[in-house]
Amino acid sequence: MSDLKSYITAAPDHTITVKVTPKASRNRITIDDTKDGTKDDIGNDASHARVPHIRVYVTTVPENGKANQAVIKFLAKEVGVARSAVTITHGHKNNIKTIRFDL
Repeated sequence: MSDLKSYITAAPDHTITVKVTPKASRNRITIDDTKDGTKDDIGNDASHARVPHIRVYVTTVPENGKANQAVIKFLAKEVGVARSAVTITHGHKNNIKTIRFDL
């Protein structure tokens, strides 16, 4: 998923905010970088700049950190880095997470 890697590379400190949906039918990532002049569903103000809306869907249930580990594993695979290079810095118990990549 080269689009995701380009967003990560361009992001300050290689840190992005994503909205996670556990118990999905399949693992997938969606990116919508439209500019509609409103706040998006993860609280970013999209009225002044193009803000990518990144959603990560994982099939794992959100219990005992299983969904967080699935998000880390899935994102690492999609970006092409080791799992140890992906860290959830905020939102461990929330569906909106801040994730840092060590590229």
